[in-house]
Amino acid sequence: MQTALITGGSGFIGRALRRNLAAKGFNTISFDPNPAPAGICHRRGSILDLTDVQSAVNGVDVVFHLALE
Repeated sequence: MQTALITGGSGFIGRALRRNLAAKGFNTISFDPNPAPAGICHRRGSILDLTDVQSAVNGVDVVFHLALE
């Protein structure tokens, strides 16, 4: 099973993409400075912080970049 990281995963499009990917069998991780709903795999951080990004992509197969900044 592949793991997908979604930057901006707490946003409207990010949540829709997460549901779609999960339905197709992906493990999904939301990467966002804003909290995710309960039960969602989430890594809190900013795409503007290199350390946050390096930590978030560790062990991930694919990244969907939807974050605005």
